[in-house]
Amino acid sequence: MTSFSLFDPEKTLASLRAQLRLLGERSRFRRDIYARAELRSLDDLAELPFTTAVDIIQSGKDMLCVSPREVARVVTLSSSGTSGTSKRLYFTRGDLERTVAFFAEGMDVICREGDRAAIVMPDSNELGLTALLTEGLARIGVEAGTVPPRDHADTAAQLRDFGPDVIVGAPVFLRRIALESVDIKPRAVLVSTDYCAESAVKTIARVWGSEVFTHYGLTETGLGCAVQCRELDGMHIRSDELYIEIVDPSTGAPLPDGTPGEIVISTLRREAMPLIRYRTGDIGIKGLCRCGAPSLMKVLGRADELSRTPSLYELDELLLGCDGILDFSASRGPDGLEVTVDGDAEAAAKLLPGARIKKGAAAPPSGRGKRRMRQI
Repeated sequence: MTSFSLFDPEKTLASLRAQLRLLGERSRFRRDIYARAELRSLDDLAELPFTTAVDIIQSGKDMLCVSPREVARVVTLSSSGTSGTSKRLYFTRGDLERTVAFFAEGMDVICREGDRAAIVMPDSNELGLTALLTEGLARIGVEAGTVPPRDHADTAAQLRDFGPDVIVGAPVFLRRIALESVDIKPRAVLVSTDYCAESAVKTIARVWGSEVFTHYGLTETGLGCAVQCRELDGMHIRSDELYIEIVDPSTGAPLPDGTPGEIVISTLRREAMPLIRYRTGDIGIKGLCRCGAPSLMKVLGRADELSRTPSLYELDELLLGCDGILDFSASRGPDGLEVTVDGDAEAAAKLLPGARIKKGAAAPPSGRGKRRMRQI
C-alpha cells in the first residue's frame, strides 16, 4: 500500500479544519461561512455548500489564500456548459511539489530503477504535467522522455527509437498505437488524462502483453488524484491531499461506498486555492482496493454524458473491443446517432444497427479536454 493512500480520519479532519481556517482568514470567497464552520466529524462536512466550476469562473481570484507573488502556476481551462467561459486554477510551488511527490510514489509502483518511461502527452511548460511527471520519475531513478501524440505512425517510430519500458498516455490513442505497432511491447502502461474504457485496457494488455494501470486526476485535484497499485484493482486515493465524497448528482446527498455518484473533492493541504466540496461532474464508485487502500473503484465518466443514451462510454466499450476499429468519433442529432470510424466501418455497422456509419480518419489527442460526443 502506498503511503499517500493511508487514510487517517483524525488527520483528515484536522487538515480540513486547517483549510477552513485558511479560507476564513485569507480568502474573500465565502469567508464568513468558512470562518464559522465547525467540523466535529467528517460527516459535518456535508453541511457546507458545494463549490462548482461556475464559482471558480466567477470568484476564482477571491479564492486565493496567498499573494500573487506566491503563485507559481496558473492554469486556464475552458469549461463545458458555461458558454465558452474559462476557469483559472492557482498553485504555489509547495502545491506543485506535493504533486511531484505523488507522481514519484505512484510511478514507483509501476517502474523499476533504471527504466525508460515515454510520456505520450503534449509538451507542456516548465511547471506543466509532463515536466512535473518527468521530475517525479527522475526522483525514483527513471529516465523520462516526452513523445508528443501527433501522427500515429510518427509517434510509434519515436517510441521504437526511445525503447520504453513504461509508457504513459491517453487510453484510446495508446490502444491504436498497440494495434498498429505490436512490436513496441512496453513492460507496463499507465493510461490517464481521460475516461478509460475497460475494452481499451484489455486490448493494450493483450496486444502488448503489458501490465496496464489506470489513473484518475484533473487540474482541480493538482493533476494527481488516484492511481492503481499492482493489484490492478481500485485506484488508490491521494488521501494525504484530498478527501473524496460520493454524492447523489441530483440531490447532493452523500452516498455510501459501493454506490455510484458524483465525485466531490476537498483539498487537505492546498496553499494557493483550497477547494471545499468541489463538484467534479464525474461519476465514480468509492471502495477498498484488494490491498485494503481507500480507492476509486471505477470512474464511469461525465454525469452529463452518462445521462444520454447511448453514451460515449457505452460506444467505447462496444467499439473499442473490436481490433479492426482503430478509433471513432460520434455525434448525436435530430436524425439519430452518427459514428465516424477510423478502421473497419462494416464491423461498426454490425455492432450499431440503426446508426449512420461513415469512414474517416481520427485526429491524435490534443491534450485539451476529454473526448466528448458532439451534439448537433
